[in-house]
Order: sequence, then structure tokens, then C-alpha cells
Amino acid sequence: MASRQQGLLPLFSSILVLAALLAPVATAKARVRESSPAVADELFGLLEQAEEIFYSTEQPESVALLNRVIDELSERRAAGVTDLSDHRLLTRALALRAEVAFNLGETQAAERDLSLALTVDPGFTQDPMRVSPKFLTLLEGLRAATIGRLEVLVTPPDARISLGDETIEPSEVFIPLLAGEYTALVERAGYQPITVDLLVKPGGQTRLEVDLERSSAVLQVMTRPAAVEVFVDGQLAGVTEAVDDDPSRPPGGEALSKALVLDGLRVGPHELLFQKQGYRSLRSAINVAELRDFTLAPIELEPARATLQLSGLDSGATLSINGEIRTLEEGRRGVNLTPGEYLVEVDNPPIGRFEQRVTLADEQHLVLEVVLRPTLALLSVGAPSAELVTRWQREVGRAFTGLQTWSYLDRTETGQTLLQRFGLEASEPSAFVHDPPVMSWQSFQHALDQEVTASLYVAAVLGTDSPGAKPNFWFWSPAPDPAGPSMWQPPQGGDMTIASLIEALDEPLRVEAPWVGARFIDSPAAGAPVVTMITAESPATEAGLEIGDVITSVDGESNVWRRELLEKLAEGSVELIVQRGGASRPLRLHPRLGPFLPWPNRPGTARPIQRAALRARLAAKEVGAPTWLRALQQAGLLLGDENWNEAADLLRTIKAPRGAGLGQGTVDYYLGVALTTAEPSSEAGRRALERASAVPGARLHFHDGPLLGPRARVRLTSPER
Repeated sequence: MASRQQGLLPLFSSILVLAALLAPVATAKARVRESSPAVADELFGLLEQAEEIFYSTEQPESVALLNRVIDELSERRAAGVTDLSDHRLLTRALALRAEVAFNLGETQAAERDLSLALTVDPGFTQDPMRVSPKFLTLLEGLRAATIGRLEVLVTPPDARISLGDETIEPSEVFIPLLAGEYTALVERAGYQPITVDLLVKPGGQTRLEVDLERSSAVLQVMTRPAAVEVFVDGQLAGVTEAVDDDPSRPPGGEALSKALVLDGLRVGPHELLFQKQGYRSLRSAINVAELRDFTLAPIELEPARATLQLSGLDSGATLSINGEIRTLEEGRRGVNLTPGEYLVEVDNPPIGRFEQRVTLADEQHLVLEVVLRPTLALLSVGAPSAELVTRWQREVGRAFTGLQTWSYLDRTETGQTLLQRFGLEASEPSAFVHDPPVMSWQSFQHALDQEVTASLYVAAVLGTDSPGAKPNFWFWSPAPDPAGPSMWQPPQGGDMTIASLIEALDEPLRVEAPWVGARFIDSPAAGAPVVTMITAESPATEAGLEIGDVITSVDGESNVWRRELLEKLAEGSVELIVQRGGASRPLRLHPRLGPFLPWPNRPGTARPIQRAALRARLAAKEVGAPTWLRALQQAGLLLGDENWNEAADLLRTIKAPRGAGLGQGTVDYYLGVALTTAEPSSEAGRRALERASAVPGARLHFHDGPLLGPRARVRLTSPER
């Protein structure tokens, strides 16, 4: 046998060189690396097919399949992308191919495959009941010529033994190894590591005997959840890792982590800190009396909790927190969140949008008041040059961001695409004067509502790059309002600047106005205002004013005319001196607040702005405006947009207070206007105007507004007016 081994040594030397290229160190337990399950399954199937052919009468035909398996696994092994199951497949395939070669009398080919199998797994064996004694003798001869044994005697017995990149299982006493020189690293937490040079001889046995010296105490911890940072005496010592499966995991709960081993602990007390984002930190302490191993009971961290509660959530709104949709009931009851920063968004298209960033701390309960604001979407900024576009887009965006009553949305990317799709050149001042060349304004409005979605849309156009040039601002309403654009114009005498537009956008929407129940006219003869009308049960009657009174003094000032008097009354109570029947009388007049009906055609404001602001106010159902007034304001929107029939249907349902001022007479007047405008011969319209004209002191807009009786009578005689 010895002579047989000597004769094979040159062949073994060549094989060992190849083995060294494939695996620098081969042990009984291969290093585990990532491997594709799909590839492994395919190769396993090929090997099974090869074995079926191997055990048939066509045994040599199995070589083609075996070659495919061996070539694929050899490439993967050379690339380091193999695992233990791959190594087992490779040794099986090599052994089968070697047996085919041996049966065909190709002994050298059989020797090559068996030698390669031993380099993959030095402990590889064959079943003596299945293979021939000669084939088994060949294998054992190769083993004796290339494989030695390492006897492992290490204290502590669970020390880790590494030979290069390979790790030896400490439970095995005798380890088969390819013959050669090795450097063994023996280490274990809490002990001083040792390196030992080894020489493994073919057919021989080499002993590795090491007794490690204790250097520190060792602490082993597990946490629930995993990924917990563990600090020892203020220094990060490690992070626990997750396990694939934990039988102790509570239903629906989190698994215990893998054991984290911490060494380097000296004798004495030590402070421990366990922390993870989203969980409450836990502090602990340990006293090391001697250098040994310690195992803590599992550390379980409680989730950190903060509660965010939203008040003022209306049905129909959509609530999202950091982009995740939440139910309105959750928001009202309180959403449990981990501490951190959150973006809270509430959308209710009829009313508007709310957006706020909040930072929550552990155990904090934050109540957030939701105040929806209508949304203003900037579609584009057009200018003759790209430089101007960039500058004005920045300036317009900065100005709109500071709006108090609107939520600003920068939608220039989507808006510019839409404008181009509809053939609109947004850099021309007259771009929006005419109908789009491609589609109707209704189509454009529909596209805006689908792709942008806001309460109001705006485009800024700067037609020239001359110094001091100011942009034109064009506004669109969403459906069902009229689809065409309106250019904003400042109030008479105002300047077309961004600042004046911001002022117009943020102008408060009035639902109340002061009233006194008296009419004043300037009398040149008296040299002062004179009372010409008094409304019953009004602040004027309560103050004691009478028709014919001459206002000679207001808050101690004489020569005060009607305009100045009304300005002072708008600010509050005034002290009056009135002349009546040749005598002067002091009176104190206290104006009261009454309902106010804003009409969507105020000068100085684009109609889409008025409609959007009023529609948001109506949808929000703000406190202070009674139901009948909100309905009348809605009817005003419809009348302003010439939706006569829809306005009439709504006006028929309104039940307002009867009597002088703004009330049921006002409702009947607008009902008559709507019906007779839609159909001049409408009898229902005439009856409504007759009812309105019969109400003494009935007014338009507010209690001291224009008398509607004369207007109603004019319309009765000339419906077309």
C-alpha cells in the first residue's frame, strides 16, 4: 500500500495545487455563505436525474449531468458563493463521476475526482456496502496520502478555533484536514486569545492543546425586541440581533434577540443602558465580584408612546400622518405614536387643507386644533427669460407661503405641463384672454381638478423684462364654478404688486356688520348731518334718535359730516349732541352687529378669489353665521354666476327673520330677481318681488344697507332690469 501511495504522490501534488486555488483551507465543516435556493434546487434535481441514470444499465450516460452539476458548483465555490448543502452536492457528484470512471477503467480520472472530493470535505467517506472494495481501497489510499487528523484539546471547551477563514466546531475532538501548515487562532470572550502554528502530516495526527487564560468577566444579554443598543458604563458595547424564529415569541409580539456577548468587564460595579428608537430606555446595574460568565434575564423594553389627538375634524375629511391614511375616529380619539417628528395633513376639498409638523416626546399627549384653510395652487410663473421665471417663481412662492387664510401649494411642475398640453403660452400677458386653441376652458378646469386639486388656481405672467415690471395674476375656480380665468385687478387707485394681492387674498370675509337703524344725510342748510329715517327696535330708537334730529357734535367734535359720522360708528359707540326743536340734547348711540351678506362682485378682487373664500367659509359652517345667512350667501354665489334656476331652488328653502333690515324680505327679493331673470313673465317671481316690496325697511347686504323696496317696485314694472 505504501508503494502505491508513493506512486500517486506526483498526482496528489497537482491535485493539492488545484485544491488550494479552490479552497485555501478545507475542513469537515465548510464556511456558510449566501447561496441561491433556486440554483440549489435546480442542481439537486440534476443530481437526482444523474443518480437514476447511474443506477441503470446506461451508467456512463450520467456523466453529462454530473459534469453540469460539478462545473456549476466548482465555479460557485471558487467565487466563495457556496454553503454546506452545496459542498455535500459537490462531493456526491464527484464521487459518482469517480465511480463511473473507475468502472470504465479510467483510474486516473477516478483519482482526480476523489481527491477533489476530499479537498471539499476531508471527512468524506463512501458506504462499503455500496461500492466495490477496490474503489474503497483507492479512496482510502488517497485519504492516507493527503489527509491528516487534528486532535483538539482546548479549555474552555466552547472556545472558537479558526484556521484562516475556516472555523472548527469545538464539539469535535478529531478533525480531518488536508495535510499542510496552519495557524490556529483560539479565542473566547473573557479570555486572552492564543495563536498556534500547526503542521498536519498525511496519515498522521496532530494535537492542538490550549488552556486559555481568563482576562475579564463576560455578560450575555438578550432583548425583546432586537436591535437594542447596549451601553456599558456610558460606552456603546454592542447591538442585539434578531433571530429568524423564536418559539417563546408571544402571539403577535416580538421575538427575543440572539444572545449578545459582552466581554472586557473588570471586577467592580457597572452601569448598563438599553435603548432603541421608539422604546423607553432601561437602566440596570451589575456588580462583578469575580471574573466569570454572567447571564442576565431577558431585557424587555416597553414601547415609547405619545398620543396625538385632533380636534375640529369634520366628516368628509381625509387624515394622514407621515403619508399614512388614518381614520377620523382615530384622530378624534387619539392616535398612539412613537416619539418623533410627524407631518399631519388633513384634506377636505370643499373646505380646504390643514398641514402641520409636530414633534412628540414620550408620554406626551398633544391636542392639535385643526383649522382648515382653502388651498391656493400656483400653476406657473411665465416670463420672457428663464432667469426671470426662476426669480419670480421664488418671490411669488415666498409671498404665497406667508398667506394667513390660505394653504399654499406649489404645483408649478404639474401646472406648466397642463398649460403646454392645452396650448397656452404662459409667458404672454394675453395668454388667458382667449379660449384655448386645443380644448375648452371646461376641459382645462376638469384637468386641473383631476391633476392638481385645489380651492383656487393661479398663474403669474410677467410679459416684459423691463425694470419695475409687475406680473398679471390669473385665477381659476374649480368645478362647479365657471371655468374661465379672471385677471386680478387691484382696488381703484391701488398698485398691482404681490403685496397688494396678498392683502386682497387675506382680506377677512365679513359675515357681520355694525348697524344703527338710522339714515343720515348732509344738510347744507343745517351745516350738519340730519336724521331722515329711523328703523323700529333699532340702536337708533334705543338711543332716542328721532327723524329731523340735527347732529351738531360727535364725541365732542363739531363740524362732523355724514362720512366721518359713519366711520366713527363703524368703530363703536359715540357721544352725540343733537338739536331738536331749538334745544340741544346729549345722546349715546351704541351700534350693534347684524348679519352681513358679502356679494361676490366686490371691486378689486377676482371673482374666483371671492367664490373660493366664501365657499370655504360656507363649507366650514363657521360659528357666527346663522343657517339662513349661510344659505343666502350660497345663493349669492349662484346668482353671481348666473345660475338662476339653482339659486331659485335654494332661495325657496330659506326661512329668514321677518321685518326690517336683512331678512326674509331680502330672500324674497333675490328669489324674484332669479325667477324673473330666468323667465321675465314668471308669476312666482312677481309674487316674490311684491312680498319684498311690502316689507317696510327691508334692506340689501346688511341692516343699514340700501332699501330694497324701490328696487323691487322697479323690477315689477321692468322685469328685464
